[in-house]
Amino acid sequence: MMDRRDIEILMELQYRFPPSETPYLEISERLGIPFEEFRRRVEALRSRFVIKRLGFNINYKASGKVAALVAMRAVDLDAKEKIRRILLRDPDVTHNYVRNHEWFNIWFVIKRRTPEDIMRSVEEIARLSGSRDYLILLGKRTYKLSVKFDLLRGVSWSEPDVLPENVPTFEELGIPREPFSQLSRWIPVAERPYRDIASRYGYSEGELVGLIRELYSKRVLRNLGATLEGRRAGIMWDGMVVIRGSEDDCLRIALEVPEATHVVYRVPLNGVWDYRAYFMVHADSRDKIEGIALRVSEMLGGKDYRVLYSVENLKPGIHSNE
Repeated sequence: MMDRRDIEILMELQYRFPPSETPYLEISERLGIPFEEFRRRVEALRSRFVIKRLGFNINYKASGKVAALVAMRAVDLDAKEKIRRILLRDPDVTHNYVRNHEWFNIWFVIKRRTPEDIMRSVEEIARLSGSRDYLILLGKRTYKLSVKFDLLRGVSWSEPDVLPENVPTFEELGIPREPFSQLSRWIPVAERPYRDIASRYGYSEGELVGLIRELYSKRVLRNLGATLEGRRAGIMWDGMVVIRGSEDDCLRIALEVPEATHVVYRVPLNGVWDYRAYFMVHADSRDKIEGIALRVSEMLGGKDYRVLYSVENLKPGIHSNE
């Protein structure tokens, strides 16, 4: 069980992680917790898989990739298991869930260099698993991506935000990717967490933190701080809300719906799919998600929508302590 101090620490790590040379010292001082106690608590939360990552996300566009949501029909348990095993081996598949759609029961996100590469990969997955029916929904634009859980309200919540359409690559910026890849999963809980990796790559601590700030401002890096494993933090439900909506609707959701974590406008590369405006919401109850989805529909003039809930996670995210 988490006590009040744990919740305070998790909220600070999610919402107020400072881009400084001594972030953990600053947080422990803000909370009035001795640093060693703070460190022990964070490591305990990590070992219990409450904290999944303590670093930042690297924007996939900074690697020159595109992403698509794929809806696939697994006709039986054997097909589902084949899809699961194939996608477990693919590092560019980041989510894979069974969802409660009446036809397409497997939903995963795949990244490749081009839409054509995505088409070829999905065709191969379908062939190997014997799955004939699938939809490929290319992300035309991601408007928001910020997965933070307000543990006091019991719901996902983050500030309004609109991501830029284009993000520079590391190569274009002339900045090596390696030190940031190493820090993306876990920034060591130490008084000076950047000292060792800065020295390894020939930077001072100030220079490395300066690069983190620069890459964050350019949206190459996102979500500095902690990412939580929702269910272990009491956030038991996640709903994928799909709306018969427009790009302008996605923009409104990103700016006016703080509970939305991912807001994406998607276009089908094959087949027919009219629910093109998409957002995710997480909460400690299904009723909260239903209420948020209805509120958004009414905000958009009563547009048709569906909420697809995850039933099973076929590719749990990699934890920093694995």
